[in-house]
Amino acid sequence: MLIFDSKIDRVHRSREFGQIEARVTFLAKTAAGRPPQAMRIATHVPVRGHGPLRDRLMRDAMRLARLMAARAQSPRIAA
Repeated sequence: MLIFDSKIDRVHRSREFGQIEARVTFLAKTAAGRPPQAMRIATHVPVRGHGPLRDRLMRDAMRLARLMAARAQSPRIAA
């Protein structure tokens, strides 16, 4: 997955859970031969952590985006 651009918005601090919640929007190319597409991912990270908050939000959102792309490409088994 190639990420061309990203934006973080709708940032909210949840004091009850000690988390920062945000929506991360990526312009990403998920597979060879496919055009880039916008992906919006809601994510959350602990208030205290290693590294800048922006980097932690981006890292978590990219991890979720990769999982979703892999799941979309895998064959589905009918129940």
